[in-house]
Amino acid sequence: IEGARAGWRPRHERVRREGPPRDGLDVRDINDVGFKTRRSTDPLRPTFSIHGMDIFDDPIKTRPKCLPKAHAGPTRSLHTDDIEGARA
Repeated sequence: IEGARAGWRPRHERVRREGPPRDGLDVRDINDVGFKTRRSTDPLRPTFSIHGMDIFDDPIKTRPKCLPKAHAGPTRSLHTDDIEGARA
């Protein structure tokens, strides 16, 4: 095929192979003086800053419902007195 050559690789692989080596353990960008995170650390009320706008969920509509009230009487779900043959 005209224009074809041996050893062709996709662009993302060529950049990785031909570009400068990347050090995944290099943390200078984190440890440099003046670093300040913009992360929101509240998982129950996350906020995001996109193009200068703060995006957040509606706290009333996205909260879980309250637990039902506790039953005052005894629970009979584990009793087998009314089943013939289930008595010990």
